[in-house]
Amino acid sequence: MHAMAADRTPDLTGSWLPIATEATGWSPQPMPLTSAGASVLAAYDPNRNDSALFCMPLGTPRNTLVTTPVPLEILQTSKQITFIFEGRGDVRRIFLDGRSHPEDPIANWAGHSVGKWRGNTLEVDTVAMTEESLVDGSGLRHSEQMQVSETFELARQNDGDRLRLTLTITDPSTLTKPIETTRVFRRIPHAEPAETAAYCLMDQWRQYLEQHNRDLGRQLRATGPDHLEGEP
Repeated sequence: MHAMAADRTPDLTGSWLPIATEATGWSPQPMPLTSAGASVLAAYDPNRNDSALFCMPLGTPRNTLVTTPVPLEILQTSKQITFIFEGRGDVRRIFLDGRSHPEDPIANWAGHSVGKWRGNTLEVDTVAMTEESLVDGSGLRHSEQMQVSETFELARQNDGDRLRLTLTITDPSTLTKPIETTRVFRRIPHAEPAETAAYCLMDQWRQYLEQHNRDLGRQLRATGPDHLEGEP
């Protein structure tokens, strides 16, 4: 990779796809979990504890770490960079106007992100991520004290731009030391953004009602209306 000229701020505007083959696992290994973190991970049941199955946002940093071929759209101005993740419609705003994190931020799915440019590298610091989200698809959880540090470096190759992300997580509640991973994205020229997430909650609720009605029907056929589970 060849870095861009240091006297010019890189332009990340456009659509990007993760390159799954260039993603790395967490380091160090084995995962440096606290006893509380290990207990929660051991009890993880993806069918019950993964909020993404119930159409909730992936949240930060999981939305940036996924390696499935779902485009990430980046909008860039001098004061803000906005990440729009297709599929679920997660949105992250990275403020570049010199502001600090709020003194007592309210935790949310995206967290509060501030960034600055150092030459060709964008450095981002994120706090205040809701503990309802997962760090990644393995079921690794976090506390609301988690801090995510990221560096994004734009480079050019013969077959197009690459964006290399190095991501570090610090969370004393679940980790005895920070963990780190990397991702690489390639720019997709002329890609058109797609809206694919609006149906999700309604469709999930419909599926739940359909399953609930099927379960009630089976109980009625098996035991009669006087023996329905949960009825007095």
